[in-house]
Amino acid sequence: MKNGNHFTWIPALLLAALLSGCGAGSAAETLPSEAPQPSAETSLPDPEEDSQALYELGMSYLNGDGVEQNETLACETFERAAELGSTEAMFQLGWCYLDGRGVEQNDAEAARCIKAAAEAGYPAAMLDYGWLNENGRGVEQNLQEALTWYERAAEAGEAIAMRNLGIFYRYGTAVEQDWNRAVSWFERAAKQGDADSMVALAEMYRGDGDVETDYSKAADWLRKASALGRDDAMFALGTLYASGNGVEQDYKKARTCYERAAELGNYMAMNNLAVIYENGRGVEKDLDKARYWYERSDTMRHVMQLREHGRDIDITEAVGWDLNQLSLFLQSAADQGDGQAIVDLSVLEEHHNSDYLTSGQIERWADAAKSRGDGNALYGIALLYIYGNGVHKDVKAGVNYYTQAADLGSLDAMVKLGDYWVYEDTAVAKEWFLKAIDSGSVLAMRRLGTYYLMGWIGNKEYKQAVEWLLKAVENGDDNIPGDFYLLGDAYSRMKDYENALYWFKRGALEYGSTDCMKELSQIYSKGQGVEKNPQEAAKWKAMAKEAGSAK
Repeated sequence: MKNGNHFTWIPALLLAALLSGCGAGSAAETLPSEAPQPSAETSLPDPEEDSQALYELGMSYLNGDGVEQNETLACETFERAAELGSTEAMFQLGWCYLDGRGVEQNDAEAARCIKAAAEAGYPAAMLDYGWLNENGRGVEQNLQEALTWYERAAEAGEAIAMRNLGIFYRYGTAVEQDWNRAVSWFERAAKQGDADSMVALAEMYRGDGDVETDYSKAADWLRKASALGRDDAMFALGTLYASGNGVEQDYKKARTCYERAAELGNYMAMNNLAVIYENGRGVEKDLDKARYWYERSDTMRHVMQLREHGRDIDITEAVGWDLNQLSLFLQSAADQGDGQAIVDLSVLEEHHNSDYLTSGQIERWADAAKSRGDGNALYGIALLYIYGNGVHKDVKAGVNYYTQAADLGSLDAMVKLGDYWVYEDTAVAKEWFLKAIDSGSVLAMRRLGTYYLMGWIGNKEYKQAVEWLLKAVENGDDNIPGDFYLLGDAYSRMKDYENALYWFKRGALEYGSTDCMKELSQIYSKGQGVEKNPQEAAKWKAMAKEAGSAK
């Protein structure tokens, strides 16, 4: 699967797709509502009776439902039921082998059982046998085989299989990348209530990929996912209300969305709540509340990093972890093949310019990342070298790793290469930015527009700057206030003061941008495209000062 940062919201989606494909949940759904309730002394049903009774008894022993839990006896019961033709029992036996419940853990035997159930037409087994092939569990990794089984499971009505097909087409995994087919599969899954697919659709309609941007549709899917308890959907919906994309701009609704997401631990929502209170957007300005949410956001960021790497710890315990402890934890995660841990490690500010990682350690991470095609991990290694975080600063090594990461599809690495080559070779820089844009990077659009504006690519080609900055805004850039300021600046340099005034006012009024306020003060003071108006100039200057501008 191609590497890259798509959703903010896209790495969480991929993890959920893999974990949700597991069959334990599917098997639980097949348990009849009136399963037998045998006593601890109950003997096994006569094999001559029926396989369904044996399967249901096996589930009772597996879960301790009405009897003392006995996983070994559950597996024996599943095996007898499978011999009598129960595909459900064969499937559940496979998951006992995969998880090592009641039997010695054995991936190969698990794959054999699940495949047998899949070939017998059991939809959940089709889904999970596809997952085994996708991840190389018990079988040699085979993405084409995974695709085939996902298709069979999807046609049999499995929503998770539909979602997985959406992911395959979205990122071009084992198939030619096809955004429209991705949307089609995600929609089929979403209509069955799959929240991950709803979030994926919202991402795509917000401009992720070659799909016509439609913020209204994005908002609709985010509302549905929010109703199902998805904090990332609540956060994203809040950003739409804050920007007025697809919905009428409403900071109060944005705050409500952020608060709901924050209650569920979403640290990005906490951060945006802090911004709202800091700038008094839709609420009375309250610096104490802003400080509170900034502090909670920072704490939860570390907690989420711990949780995302498999640490099931209480938040009160997590708060006590300092950055050094977090660093040691992330190093351990990186040693176990967690590429995101390397990226997390690279941004721990406490360790800037101090050497505590060894070159051998990093090279082992690099070799493992290359073997699994993990561009994100190589991007993290590049960051370590570029900024000297934990290692001796080595820009040449960093650029080399950026290039390797970009070749594996890392959008962040492509943008960083563009930034680097701006100072060395503008033609190469432009190539990297355009490559990132072709792969869906909104950040690259902003960067290219900014560099055209600054004259670092071309000879201050302001029209090109405007073109790319507008595209960044249209595609949901996460730095809209900055884009508005840059657009105003570009139009001002073109002496198109009408448009300059438009963008500066939007930045000032909609986002509280002090930079835009100061520019408005200058425009009215000098009479650029408008009549000189000292009172209006003074008003904007005062607003900028009140909003926190140092000048």
